[in-house]
Amino acid sequence: MIEKGTAAELGRKLREAASDAGLSLRELGELMGVSRPTIYAYASGALRMSPDRIQQAAAVTGKPVAYFDPKDVDDLDSRSGMGAALKLIDAMLSPSDPKGAAQLALQTIDTARQTESPAIKAELLRRAGNALALKGDFVEAVQNLEAAKTTFVAQGMDAKTGACCQTLGYCYTNLGQLEKARACFDTAIALLPEGSKWKGLVSLAALAEREGRFTDAEQALSNLLDDQNLSDSALVYVRANYSSIMAAQGHYKSAQAQTELALEEAYRTGHADQVLELMIQNGIALTHLGRFDQATLVLMRARDVAFSTKDEARLTLCDLAFALLLVRVGQESQARELVVSSQAKALQGQYRRSESLAARIQCELAVARGDHELARDYAFQFKSHSMANNYPVALAVADAYLAAAYARLGQPQAARSTWIEGKALADRGTLGEAGVLLDWAHGLVLESEGKLSEAADVLRTAIGSSESQGLRPNSARIMAELSRIVGILGQSKEAEQLRTQGEALESDLRTKATLLEPWFQESSSNWPLIGKLTVGTGTRS
Repeated sequence: MIEKGTAAELGRKLREAASDAGLSLRELGELMGVSRPTIYAYASGALRMSPDRIQQAAAVTGKPVAYFDPKDVDDLDSRSGMGAALKLIDAMLSPSDPKGAAQLALQTIDTARQTESPAIKAELLRRAGNALALKGDFVEAVQNLEAAKTTFVAQGMDAKTGACCQTLGYCYTNLGQLEKARACFDTAIALLPEGSKWKGLVSLAALAEREGRFTDAEQALSNLLDDQNLSDSALVYVRANYSSIMAAQGHYKSAQAQTELALEEAYRTGHADQVLELMIQNGIALTHLGRFDQATLVLMRARDVAFSTKDEARLTLCDLAFALLLVRVGQESQARELVVSSQAKALQGQYRRSESLAARIQCELAVARGDHELARDYAFQFKSHSMANNYPVALAVADAYLAAAYARLGQPQAARSTWIEGKALADRGTLGEAGVLLDWAHGLVLESEGKLSEAADVLRTAIGSSESQGLRPNSARIMAELSRIVGILGQSKEAEQLRTQGEALESDLRTKATLLEPWFQESSSNWPLIGKLTVGTGTRS
């Protein structure tokens, strides 16, 4: 397929890849072993790269070969989905090997200590750090990157310092050290070449999203889109972050649609890291929407990509996303085994996102079992983690679960004060699922205070909000609560209608989980802890 590409198109891709890797064209040429006039000829389109040179460029810049591959499937019928399928296959056929890259870089340093310059050793440390960051080993990545940065600063190599800081910011964000991350991104913006400054700006937008400053995040991304010179690579990350903002707020219906669009762009440009990130995000959104078969397929593919690219951080997150899916289809025992093993990996690797999701799943498992004391304990742990790591939306969800647990344990005062704390967080922004959960918890708080009519009204509102957002598993749970309360109030007709409606919804959700059993029978080696699966109701969460 590469033979069909024009020299100009390959040259443009080469320039973008060099910029993304923090390399000048001269540096890229040296690493590829070609002369300065040759690399400039490649970049300008005056000379066409051979397949072997494309392989070299891919290896040096960390891009998949598919990144340099021109678009040659655009004439396929888009309705068939074949174009997207081929792009996904290309992404999976060109996996990176971050573990091997890190080992090779560090081995090279060991064998070249006496002969090579400090700058070359620092560059090897930077490459090792980048590879470790891709692998998800953020602690070791920071050690290598900080050492490289020290040398680059001493040598006055601003572009290299900026490149180090960009990856350091990513690592510190994943480790929950947000102030260090912010300082690194600011330095990256100041020092990176003009064509690469977007990386720091996108990262600052992602940091604003992480802190719950969604309006700031959207404005930062909007400013980037106003830049007429924005590269294709930058556009991929901007669109991916837009969809992430929606998902972070719990607006899963909108997020799912935006994620599909961002995925298509990531496939097209060969950005394997964003393909994986968006697939996991898509799987989680589909799970919250009750589209369980689609979620199963997406997470299966995501896990294959994470495994093939040896991305331990996202592999752990993917397994936890699947554990969440298991909870929603009523498979608590399998979910529990998977979340325990994944939580241990998250704690060992300091994968903060995975730690947060694991804490939430533990809450949901306790709720599904009806163990209110355990639900209270897990919700408190979830809340503590959210506070310590500055996850404001997760904190609102934790408050909802904690308030509900207190209410069910007959502690109305603690329940109300906790609900008020969560509601204050929700009022800071337009939260989707967290707002629905807080309304559900509010209904239980009112019930614990003996205000049954008010509780019923709040739960009716919660059902309407849940339905409008497509959060059907939540709707089924709240219908069950409302049916019980209006039954206590003596409104038997409405109670029966709600019960019938809830059962119909559960039945419909059950049909959305048909892919789970045969897939697990065929793939028990992928998830050895789970084994054979029998599909449940899909609403016990």
